[in-house]
Amino acid sequence: MHRLHFRWNLLLLAVILPVQTGCLATPMSMLTQPRTTMETQVFLKPPFIGHERSRLLIYPFTHPMYAPRTGSIVTREFYQELMRSGLFRQIALSNQLQHDPGDLLVATELTDYDLALRGKIVHLLAGSGNTPSQLTVEIQIMTASTGFLVWFVRLDATSETGADVDLVWHTYEGQGAQSYQVLARALAQQLVKAMTPPPEPPTQPLPVKSPLSPRPPENEN
Repeated sequence: MHRLHFRWNLLLLAVILPVQTGCLATPMSMLTQPRTTMETQVFLKPPFIGHERSRLLIYPFTHPMYAPRTGSIVTREFYQELMRSGLFRQIALSNQLQHDPGDLLVATELTDYDLALRGKIVHLLAGSGNTPSQLTVEIQIMTASTGFLVWFVRLDATSETGADVDLVWHTYEGQGAQSYQVLARALAQQLVKAMTPPPEPPTQPLPVKSPLSPRPPENEN
């Protein structure tokens, strides 16, 4: 009876250990991390992308009434990522909250800038623990002198909680969803990616004429 029980334990270990070894080869932090999805929709962009010499003024993001004080946090994340990108010669934050595109034409501080960015938090769900986080923003960039719209981008991000990992003797709980601040930073990076000019195609060098190439025949006439 004891011998049969011992053989059964050996058979059970032979089945379980390969599965567990495969799980342990990957860090638990990778297996239980939250799942984040993002989407970028570019509705309008200039035919030629190049902002290296432009000066950009960023207005505070507007936020829903149910999420007060979130606009300033999201604004800061976009400001920092745009600063790191080097896409503009100069970037500054404005203290004026703009709601109507016409307001941009009368702002005196715009005289020192070429472009103005207005952001709007369309939807925000600040998840915590076992609840997901969601963030949707719309970005408008227009010329400071005329208010002409040159960029219109919508960015969406959702973070779901990580999955639980069951290793028979212990269960590792999935990590909580990422905060909306982290999602704002990721969306700002997506905006930078969308606004980055494509790499220039490599120029093909002209073929070098070999000094050993035959000379063209001379005209006998």
